[in-house]
Amino acid sequence: MPASWRSRPPRHTPCWPTSFPHWPDGPCAGVIDVGDFGPADPALDLVCAWHLLDREGRQVFRDRLGVPDAQWERGRAWALAQALGPPWYYERSNPAMARLGLRTLERVLAGELADA
Repeated sequence: MPASWRSRPPRHTPCWPTSFPHWPDGPCAGVIDVGDFGPADPALDLVCAWHLLDREGRQVFRDRLGVPDAQWERGRAWALAQALGPPWYYERSNPAMARLGLRTLERVLAGELADA
């Protein structure tokens, strides 16, 4: 870690897949997302599957993690909750974020119950 960060490390919010920063010394090496400490639901760790992966990729992700049906569906519900705002909120100011929200909504609402 550069000496300049030791007293106050850089901070970035919100933690969306398209918003990870590129630091002056090179790409970001890791992200600690503490935004959802309140719910403490392990299914929140699955939300990225709908934001970033197509159906086949989500299945590989789920299989490798061994996610049970109920937890998978909760992750899907969290993804829906996160995806509802960006399409209208970022429509003009951040079209890429709006598209991410729309794409996530399409994936979540595609009728993939229990994806097994």
